[in-house]
Amino acid sequence: MIVGAAVLALALIVVGAVLFRNHQQQVAAERAAEEARIAEEQRKAEETRQVAAAGSTAEGFLQALSESDAEKALAYAASPPEGNNDLLSRDVLFEANKRAAMTGAAVNETVLNEETPGVWNTGTAKVTYSIGEQPQTVDLPLRKVDNEWKIDQVSAPVKLGLNGPERLVNGVTVGPGAYNLFPGSYSVTSTNPLVGLDRTEFVLSSPTATDTDWEPEPVLSDEGRDRSIEAGKRLIDECMKSRELAPPNCPFILWREEGLTIDTSTIRYTLKNDPWQDVEFRFNGATMTASATVQVANEIRASATQNGRRGTLVPQTQTNPAGVVVKLGSGNPEASFT
Repeated sequence: MIVGAAVLALALIVVGAVLFRNHQQQVAAERAAEEARIAEEQRKAEETRQVAAAGSTAEGFLQALSESDAEKALAYAASPPEGNNDLLSRDVLFEANKRAAMTGAAVNETVLNEETPGVWNTGTAKVTYSIGEQPQTVDLPLRKVDNEWKIDQVSAPVKLGLNGPERLVNGVTVGPGAYNLFPGSYSVTSTNPLVGLDRTEFVLSSPTATDTDWEPEPVLSDEGRDRSIEAGKRLIDECMKSRELAPPNCPFILWREEGLTIDTSTIRYTLKNDPWQDVEFRFNGATMTASATVQVANEIRASATQNGRRGTLVPQTQTNPAGVVVKLGSGNPEASFT
């Protein structure tokens, strides 16, 4: 009986120890589960806060654009845009909104990338807006900088041509080249009335746009053509005043004496055709020159001496080609023969 009682007591102790251990494990598991639940709630709450903050950044950026506040829009950039930022100004953005206002801006969804549990440093805001009548849907890249959400790309580089005249972009004068621009509507015209551009306006839909190779080609304007003709006429008229049989810089006048002694003081030239009728200029945008080859018919009259006898030449006409090039870069045509 004593042995039996001892065995029973030992069994009760063992059972009690097991029960106590199981209880402790259950309590620890419940505590861990509660801690995990609280941690997940905190993580979700933090994620919600970060999503709201990131979305607020996207909203603020779009509002700044719609209000033509270029300085504020740039303040949302994760880093200053690389390249030429001369056109990221209030004046240019104001004119863009004047041409086609940015309206209806909204952040539809913000998705953050969780790098490690509870840590978000990048993300995307899906936004919509309209530029004039053109609706746009854009994924704005987001990045956290010093615990503050920023836009990773606030402008897009646009090529405005590599040669030709200075451009007037939404009222601001710049040279040829590539420039960073905010989304919006843009007018690009030449500051030189003699040289135009084959395209003069475009809409940049997004700061993340990749198809931004908008290169207008310089072209001879109507005024440039008219004034090139005027400059060419003056050039030929000056040759008509010459008193030489083969005056320098007048390649279309090629008279010879041929047994006569011409009194050069009596030479009178007369233009017998219109060299500029239906002229076709060749325009070079790199040098901003217009060139053409024209046929010039000129008549000569003069007094001459032959075998000691003085007389008057029978009026004669010759037609010769003349190459003309007109420099237009200064805005004042300068013509010369080639």
